Amino acid sequence: MGNKAIRSCIACNAQRYKGELLRFVIVDGRLVFDLKQKLEGRGCYLCFSKECFKRSTKKRLFQKHLKNNILEDISFFTLCKNVRETYKRYIYTLMRVNIVSRNIVDGIFKVKEALKEDKVFLCLFPSDISKNSKEKLFNLIIRKKVPFYVLDDKKTVAINIHRPIRSAYAVIDKKLANVMIGQLEKIKQIKKWI
Repeated sequence: MGNKAIRSCIACNAQRYKGELLRFVIVDGRLVFDLKQKLEGRGCYLCFSKECFKRSTKKRLFQKHLKNNILEDISFFTLCKNVRETYKRYIYTLMRVNIVSRNIVDGIFKVKEALKEDKVFLCLFPSDISKNSKEKLFNLIIRKKVPFYVLDDKKTVAINIHRPIRSAYAVIDKKLANVMIGQLEKIKQIKKWI
């Protein structure tokens, strides 16, 4: 069955492969975005679109489809924040695991070297990167046409990935970079919605 199973969006009734939709379940009376679609319990599905997010909260569709007492009121903002934070936690988990397995290098010097050697498929920066550090890397990133994204501040990133504070990260595994870009684009999109 897996990702080839067909499910319907609760907001627009579009039928799609399960993996193309977002799954939600109730955990301890709270609505939870089930990113990996593995949590136990009755779930419902939603398209990744602003319209479907709005319709689902305005018409209280989660309460209707999950047939469960949700203790919290679900607003459009709450739903967006829930989904965005889940994606961010997943990005930080990927970073933590892949720095250890050396699919991600960290620190200005290592990132710069990897860029010069054409090994980088994605760059990540804390929001409070210094002007000096930025200047050392951005021209090279643009010249090499490497996609880049800005994360939270250095301290928040370091805490979430359980590593020392760094000013730059480079993903040197293409498959991992593509997965992360997909998640980061969704985070960016949700930020525009709210």
